Amino acid sequence: MDDLATLPLSLNDEAVLSNPFPAYKWLRDCAPVYQDPQTGMYIVSRYQDIQRITGDTETFSNNAGMLGDRAFEGDDEAAQIMRLQASPYVNTMVSADPPVHTKYRAVVQSAFRPSRITKMQAYIQEVCDRQIDTFADNGQFEVVEQLAVPVPMYIISDQLGIPRDMYQTFKRWSDAMVLVSDKRLPSSVRADCARSIVEMHRYLKEVAEHFRAHPEDNIFSDIVRGEIDGRLLTDEEVLSVTQQILIAGNETTTNTIAMGLHLMIEGGLEQTLRSDLTRIPAFVEEVLRLTSTLQGLFRRTTRDVEVAGVAIPRGAVVMLRWAAANRDERKFADPDCVNLERKAANTHLAFGMGIHYCLGNLLARAELRTVFATLLTRFQNFRLSDEPDAALWLNHWFNRGLTRLKVQFDAA
Repeated sequence: MDDLATLPLSLNDEAVLSNPFPAYKWLRDCAPVYQDPQTGMYIVSRYQDIQRITGDTETFSNNAGMLGDRAFEGDDEAAQIMRLQASPYVNTMVSADPPVHTKYRAVVQSAFRPSRITKMQAYIQEVCDRQIDTFADNGQFEVVEQLAVPVPMYIISDQLGIPRDMYQTFKRWSDAMVLVSDKRLPSSVRADCARSIVEMHRYLKEVAEHFRAHPEDNIFSDIVRGEIDGRLLTDEEVLSVTQQILIAGNETTTNTIAMGLHLMIEGGLEQTLRSDLTRIPAFVEEVLRLTSTLQGLFRRTTRDVEVAGVAIPRGAVVMLRWAAANRDERKFADPDCVNLERKAANTHLAFGMGIHYCLGNLLARAELRTVFATLLTRFQNFRLSDEPDAALWLNHWFNRGLTRLKVQFDAA
């Protein structure tokens, strides 16, 4: 704890945001259920406790009101824009409990079934190859902008039936959804995020109207024609489901591609992986576990409850800190190290746990495996650029990633 802010620590402390893992270890060892003094949330950091909580949806409701409607709260400009101009927030998948959650999930679940993802492999490979071709002769590339953002955005855009050439706009909208609730940011920045969200809502409503009149074979068209209790989804429900898929379909994969390549370089793993490409799936699982780009999500207690000897009152917000549990020594031996022989490596929490386990996990895993395998097949001698700030980190209260990663390479 010597290199962290003095107690009481908060997950909003700059020292914690810049490197949260020492704080996570302290929490697991000394305060596995810890009330954050700034937010009032109860932070749960051990794997077993999170496993218990995700299995008890009656006590720990997913309708925690933190990622969506939080942006509507307050009197600042961002909140006013959201209330007056944005589509009202609706609890559908990420922030709903059974049976509501189950009904919405069923609308899109078939699009992510294993057999469909398997059939997409050649298509995913083609997307990766074409993007890598754009910098293959340069001997260097900026990983985030030139690879980690466009590949997942192209794929999710194709699946939603939205033009690929809008990917930069969709990335801006996706980022705005993540950042608008971050009260640490200047009010002007959050207001710009709110305007971007309004812009996104208006565009998605237009696309929804198009697919209602002209159905196509894509996820967006399935959503607008999907039914809940014998009725079609409202515009607000369509927007809620679609924007969740948009964010989940790119943010996690984008950040994991960049952080995975950074981990491979810093950990000296390139030759090990190139010599045996069958190890790439194991590497992907370790990258997901160690990086945990979505650091945690929320629950709200429906009754007074005790976890790890700590009393949590009814109505409290509980943050399940996936990233902390993914390095829990009680679950994973040598948790801070990459172990390509780790047993049950896919039991990490990078995609959550329980009934809200990420629908798109198989697609994300397929994209990650393909990207890393293609890079290792086509190039060698990956190294960080010697330019200043070759790697820049995004420090966010529940999202973690790289905003820049400049890498040099040689032809294979």
